[in-house]
Amino acid sequence: SVPIQQLILTAIMFISYKIIVWSKREIDASNPEESKNRNIRFRNIWITYVILVTFVVQIIFMIEDFQVMQIIKVNAVLITIFLLVISLGIGIVSIIIAIKVGQGGSRLKEKTGNKSFETNVRDDDKYWKLGNTIYYNKNDPSIFIEKRFGIGWTVNAGTKVGMLFYVVTVAIIIVAIAVSIFEK
Repeated sequence: SVPIQQLILTAIMFISYKIIVWSKREIDASNPEESKNRNIRFRNIWITYVILVTFVVQIIFMIEDFQVMQIIKVNAVLITIFLLVISLGIGIVSIIIAIKVGQGGSRLKEKTGNKSFETNVRDDDKYWKLGNTIYYNKNDPSIFIEKRFGIGWTVNAGTKVGMLFYVVTVAIIIVAIAVSIFEK
């Protein structure tokens, strides 16, 4: 099962990488060149981090593979401590990057100066549903866009692929709940 877990993890991390690449770029009309450069730096930072986390987790799975095949013998307590430290480290570094970089690179400093940059490009309330959690814009062809608040990306429910994503997610949740109810 470990190689299957590795494949699934690699697929998830590849999808995360592609979401970062495919998401709509936020460009400030008042300063398009600067905002474009910040957005590119923002994406490069997160892409690099996703690749490094994937590499570290794959090494952990490789150690588990070697342990299962009895190529190496490691104390279970030592492995548990190691996994907890690595998991905690990944979480802490994610938070630090999110705080230092900001949404869309809003906290990144210019290379030519020290002034900070605020982005308020997507402020139209008519495209945000359920308290700014779901983005729905049929005129926007982007499937993935940066969240309005916070860190990360969300799906544009106005596209066919975006709506399919939400329908499949809800269906999986309903099936999981039904299975857990009927198993009891």
